[in-house]
Amino acid sequence: SVTAAVLPTGSTVATTPLTSDTGSNVAVAATSFTVLAANTSRRSASIYNDGAANVYVKFGATATTSDFKVKIAAGQYYEFDLPIYTGIVDAIGDSATGTLRVVQGL
Repeated sequence: SVTAAVLPTGSTVATTPLTSDTGSNVAVAATSFTVLAANTSRRSASIYNDGAANVYVKFGATATTSDFKVKIAAGQYYEFDLPIYTGIVDAIGDSATGTLRVVQGL
């Protein structure tokens, strides 16, 4: 089920459309690598694992297979939750095969 937020009477929520959507391809490595640099203007982001190896994504520096936020299996997709994380995003793969398709909205 979907839960809607209830705002106090007279409240408003400001929304601003994205001004750009930038995609990039990031090669998967078996050592920690950067997926997205820190960006305080980031308003959306998603990662698609286009490879055969599992990828472990960390919101922060130096991802490991035991220190990560989300494991993205081959062929899977992850969309960042709101409020959006704007810091560095690192990852590590089970092996150095494949590519991450990364999109960042500003």
